[in-house]
Amino acid sequence: MAAPRPAAIASAPVSPVRPSPGTPPPAALWQTALEIPLGGAAPDGPLAVLFVSVEWGLALSGDTRALFDRQVAAMKLAPSQAGLLRMTWTGADEPHAGALAQAHAGVVAAADQGRPRALVLFGGFSMRAMAGGQLGGSLVASRGRWITWEGAGRSIAAVATWHPGQLGMDRERRAQTWEDLKSVCAKLGI
Repeated sequence: MAAPRPAAIASAPVSPVRPSPGTPPPAALWQTALEIPLGGAAPDGPLAVLFVSVEWGLALSGDTRALFDRQVAAMKLAPSQAGLLRMTWTGADEPHAGALAQAHAGVVAAADQGRPRALVLFGGFSMRAMAGGQLGGSLVASRGRWITWEGAGRSIAAVATWHPGQLGMDRERRAQTWEDLKSVCAKLGI
């Protein structure tokens, strides 16, 4: 039985929602941190993987960042082969469509800079910002499914998985995430 073809994801952002008067524009509510490549290593060409963490309520810091670093090491990725984009939503309410469109634009810019061969989308907000409803309504239903994302002037393989902050002591989620990361290695021949 042939594997299903990946869905093509358009890079057009989600239609923005007009904020009410006095509300800061969505871009003003994002804190962005970009590590290309990881750990300040010298870049030696295009990235193999850009990890994308669009966050609200979860942070890729402290113990969660340590877990992420262990995941990257277990994938046998050199720091020069991987990058991390963290976009943290600082608004009081869940990011709306306009905010996710801004996150999408941030990922396009990071992908243009790092030229990754694959994107790993950590968590539901990363998935929604990059794939909208085309990947599925929930991370539970969509994680582990490969898509082809059209953006930054080319096609990039992308997969959504659990955010490291969602793993905790949940062995099932940890196992699922490891399977997803192994599939990244297999797709890239690492």
